[in-house]
Amino acid sequence: MMRCKFLKTCKGFTLIEVIIGIVIAALFGSMLFQFMSTSVISSSDEVVMVQQGYDLIGIMEKMTADYDELIKTDSDPLTTFKGYIEENTPDYGTYTITTAYIQFDGTGIEESDTSADPNLLKVTIKKGSQSLTAFFSQKS
Repeated sequence: MMRCKFLKTCKGFTLIEVIIGIVIAALFGSMLFQFMSTSVISSSDEVVMVQQGYDLIGIMEKMTADYDELIKTDSDPLTTFKGYIEENTPDYGTYTITTAYIQFDGTGIEESDTSADPNLLKVTIKKGSQSLTAFFSQKS
Protein backbone atom coordinates (compact mmCIF):
# COMPACT_ATOMS: atom_id res chain seq x y z
CA MET A 1 0.00 0.00 0.00
CA MET A 2 1.40 3.38 -1.02
CA ARG A 3 1.17 6.40 1.13
CA CYS A 4 1.14 9.79 -0.45
CA LYS A 5 1.84 12.66 1.85
CA PHE A 6 1.79 15.61 -0.50
CA LEU A 7 -0.53 14.44 -3.27
CA LYS A 8 -4.19 13.73 -2.91
CA THR A 9 -4.04 10.89 -5.45
CA CYS A 10 -1.14 8.52 -5.88
CA LYS A 11 0.10 7.90 -9.44
CA GLY A 12 2.33 5.04 -10.58
CA PHE A 13 2.43 1.27 -10.86
CA THR A 14 2.81 -1.21 -8.10
CA LEU A 15 5.57 -3.82 -8.27
CA ILE A 16 3.08 -6.56 -9.20
CA GLU A 17 1.78 -4.53 -12.15
CA VAL A 18 5.32 -3.94 -13.41
CA ILE A 19 6.21 -7.65 -13.15
CA ILE A 20 3.01 -8.70 -14.97
CA GLY A 21 3.75 -6.13 -17.70
CA ILE A 22 7.29 -7.49 -18.16
CA VAL A 23 6.00 -11.09 -18.37
CA ILE A 24 3.38 -10.16 -20.99
CA ALA A 25 5.95 -8.19 -23.01
CA ALA A 26 8.33 -11.19 -22.88
CA LEU A 27 5.60 -13.53 -24.14
CA PHE A 28 4.74 -11.24 -27.04
CA GLY A 29 8.43 -10.73 -27.77
CA SER A 30 9.08 -14.48 -27.97
CA MET A 31 6.10 -14.95 -30.32
CA LEU A 32 7.35 -12.10 -32.54
CA PHE A 33 10.85 -13.60 -32.56
CA GLN A 34 9.49 -16.97 -33.72
CA PHE A 35 7.50 -15.34 -36.51
CA MET A 36 10.33 -13.07 -37.67
CA SER A 37 13.07 -15.69 -37.51
CA THR A 38 11.19 -17.93 -39.94
CA SER A 39 10.73 -15.04 -42.36
CA VAL A 40 14.34 -13.91 -42.12
CA ILE A 41 15.78 -17.40 -42.58
CA SER A 42 13.76 -18.17 -45.71
CA SER A 43 14.01 -14.68 -47.23
CA SER A 44 17.29 -15.51 -48.97
CA ASP A 45 15.79 -18.46 -50.89
CA GLU A 46 14.41 -16.24 -53.64
CA VAL A 47 17.77 -14.49 -54.09
CA VAL A 48 19.57 -17.84 -54.44
CA MET A 49 17.01 -19.01 -57.02
CA VAL A 50 17.48 -15.85 -59.09
CA GLN A 51 21.28 -16.24 -58.95
CA GLN A 52 21.04 -19.88 -60.08
CA GLY A 53 18.69 -18.92 -62.91
CA TYR A 54 21.04 -16.16 -64.02
CA ASP A 55 23.98 -18.58 -64.00
CA LEU A 56 22.01 -21.07 -66.11
CA ILE A 57 21.15 -18.40 -68.67
CA GLY A 58 24.84 -17.49 -68.96
CA ILE A 59 25.85 -21.14 -69.39
CA MET A 60 23.20 -21.70 -72.06
CA GLU A 61 24.26 -18.56 -73.93
CA LYS A 62 27.86 -19.83 -74.05
CA MET A 63 26.67 -23.22 -75.29
CA THR A 64 24.54 -21.62 -77.99
CA ALA A 65 27.42 -19.44 -79.15
CA ASP A 66 29.71 -22.48 -79.35
CA TYR A 67 27.08 -24.39 -81.31
CA ASP A 68 26.70 -21.50 -83.74
CA GLU A 69 30.45 -21.69 -84.40
CA LEU A 70 30.32 -25.48 -84.85
CA ILE A 71 27.55 -25.17 -87.43
CA LYS A 72 29.86 -23.04 -89.58
CA THR A 73 32.86 -25.37 -89.42
CA ASP A 74 31.84 -28.95 -88.54
CA SER A 75 30.25 -31.52 -90.86
CA ASP A 76 28.31 -33.12 -87.96
CA PRO A 77 27.92 -30.28 -85.43
CA LEU A 78 25.19 -31.94 -83.34
CA THR A 79 27.29 -35.00 -82.47
CA THR A 80 30.41 -32.92 -81.84
CA PHE A 81 28.46 -30.49 -79.67
CA LYS A 82 26.84 -33.28 -77.64
CA GLY A 83 30.24 -34.80 -76.87
CA TYR A 84 31.70 -31.40 -76.05
CA ILE A 85 29.05 -30.35 -73.53
CA GLU A 86 28.85 -33.76 -71.87
CA GLU A 87 32.47 -33.32 -70.81
CA ASN A 88 31.22 -30.53 -68.52
CA THR A 89 33.95 -28.19 -69.68
CA PRO A 90 35.09 -25.71 -67.02
CA ASP A 91 34.58 -22.68 -69.28
CA TYR A 92 30.81 -23.17 -68.97
CA GLY A 93 30.70 -23.35 -65.18
CA THR A 94 29.30 -25.81 -62.66
CA TYR A 95 26.07 -27.54 -63.63
CA THR A 96 24.37 -30.89 -64.14
CA ILE A 97 23.53 -31.79 -67.72
CA THR A 98 21.12 -34.18 -69.41
CA THR A 99 21.25 -34.65 -73.18
CA ALA A 100 19.12 -36.75 -75.51
CA TYR A 101 18.39 -36.97 -79.21
CA ILE A 102 14.65 -36.54 -79.61
CA GLN A 103 11.94 -36.27 -82.21
CA PHE A 104 8.27 -35.37 -82.06
CA ASP A 105 5.51 -37.65 -83.28
CA GLY A 106 2.56 -36.40 -85.30
CA THR A 107 0.67 -35.28 -82.18
CA GLY A 108 3.56 -33.24 -80.74
CA ILE A 109 4.62 -35.81 -78.15
CA GLU A 110 8.35 -36.01 -77.51
CA GLU A 111 9.99 -39.38 -78.08
CA SER A 112 13.52 -40.71 -78.28
CA ASP A 113 15.21 -40.51 -81.70
CA THR A 114 16.99 -43.77 -82.46
CA SER A 115 17.60 -43.08 -86.13
CA ALA A 116 21.10 -43.10 -87.61
CA ASP A 117 20.95 -39.38 -88.37
CA PRO A 118 19.24 -37.51 -85.49
CA ASN A 119 18.17 -33.93 -86.14
CA LEU A 120 17.26 -32.58 -82.69
CA LEU A 121 19.27 -32.51 -79.47
CA LYS A 122 17.54 -31.68 -76.18
CA VAL A 123 19.89 -30.22 -73.57
CA THR A 124 18.75 -29.66 -69.99
CA ILE A 125 21.10 -28.03 -67.52
CA LYS A 126 20.40 -27.87 -63.81
CA LYS A 127 21.95 -25.85 -61.03
CA GLY A 128 20.52 -26.12 -57.55
CA SER A 129 16.74 -26.05 -57.81
CA GLN A 130 16.65 -24.33 -61.21
CA SER A 131 16.75 -25.97 -64.64
CA LEU A 132 16.85 -24.73 -68.22
CA THR A 133 16.14 -26.70 -71.41
CA ALA A 134 17.12 -25.85 -74.99
CA PHE A 135 16.78 -27.63 -78.30
CA PHE A 136 19.60 -27.67 -80.85
CA SER A 137 18.83 -28.72 -84.41
CA GLN A 138 21.02 -30.12 -87.14
CA LYS A 139 21.80 -27.61 -89.86
CA SER A 140 19.58 -27.92 -92.91
